[in-house]
Amino acid sequence: MKAHRPRTTSPAGMIVPECVPGSRSVVIERHRPTRFAIPYHQHASVEINFLSGCSLSYDFDQQRVKAADQHLTLFWGAVPHSVAAVEGDGEIMNVYVALSEFLSWKLPDLFVRDVIAGRAVCNPEPDPTDPHVFARWADELCAGGTSVQRLVYDEVETRVRRLAVTGWRALNK
Repeated sequence: MKAHRPRTTSPAGMIVPECVPGSRSVVIERHRPTRFAIPYHQHASVEINFLSGCSLSYDFDQQRVKAADQHLTLFWGAVPHSVAAVEGDGEIMNVYVALSEFLSWKLPDLFVRDVIAGRAVCNPEPDPTDPHVFARWADELCAGGTSVQRLVYDEVETRVRRLAVTGWRALNK
């Protein structure tokens, strides 16, 4: 498992292969979000983002959506996407999960269909535990051993399952 600070990108702006997780692992980045210099990028993993102290606007296949401060946003990175605007001076934590791992979690069908169909989904209301949990994941992946990395992976799965079971809303069509 890898944690990256700051964001690692190739010259073209595509996420480099080291940021795509393998089996039973996640990759976490923690940084200040910025507008993308390129129109769009895409990658094979499911991306889970948490914003703290800022909000941002994404373009998904030419449709603009806003991700709010203190909300979890999840989408399949294969859908062309870009950060179009950032409001505030906070940070973002990006969690990348391989699509095969996401599918192995056996989440509710409607949730999986929405994500695979290219919808960005988010929690309708902020979860007061998310700021602490996402920060802990990033810190523990940088410092922890294999046992801690497995805990983080399991906790990411559980947090996504909670979103899928307790309710979400689609940000785009």
